[in-house]
Amino acid sequence: MLVVGCCAAAITPFILRPVGLQAMFCAALLSILIGSAIMSAMRVHQSYWEQLFISVLFMAWGVYTSVPVATRMIVNSVSKKHGGKAATLVCMASYYSMGIGLGIAGTVERNAIRGKWTVHNRLRACRAVFWTSVGLATFGFVICLALAWVSWLSTRFANRSRRALRRDTDNYERRSGVAGHH
Repeated sequence: MLVVGCCAAAITPFILRPVGLQAMFCAALLSILIGSAIMSAMRVHQSYWEQLFISVLFMAWGVYTSVPVATRMIVNSVSKKHGGKAATLVCMASYYSMGIGLGIAGTVERNAIRGKWTVHNRLRACRAVFWTSVGLATFGFVICLALAWVSWLSTRFANRSRRALRRDTDNYERRSGVAGHH
C-alpha cells in the first residue's frame, strides 16, 4: 500500500490537469468500487495474490486519490483566506465517513453472524460486509457522477451564455456603429 500511495501522490497532480477534478474523483470512486467488487467475489480457499492483493491495490489507489482531489475541489470553490478551513473540513468529513462505513460494516457483520461463531456464519458475515462495501461504493460513485454531470451542464450553459452575450454585443456594436469606442 505504501508503493500505491506514493505512486498516487506522485501521479495525481499530473493527471488532474488533462482529466479534470470531477473525472478524477469519479475514477477514484470507481477504483474503490472495483476493489470492493473484486473482494466480494473472492472464493474461500483462494491464494492471497489472486484477488485480495489486486483488490487492495484498487482500493488504496481510490482512497489515496479521492481525498486530495476532494480537497482541491473544495479549495477551488472558496476564497483564498478560507482554503485551509475548507481543506480541513474535507479531511474531517472523509475520515468521519470512513468511520461511519466501518460502523456500518460492524453492524452488518454482527447481524449476519446471528450469535453463533461457526465457520459458516463467519464466512457469511464477511460476504455481507464485502457486499455492503460494494453498495456504499456504488452509492458514492452514482452521487459523484450526478455531481460531475451537473458541473458539466453548468459549465456548458455558462459558456453558451458568454458566447451569446459576446455575439449580441458584437451585433449591437456593428448595427449602431459604436465598434471601437469602448
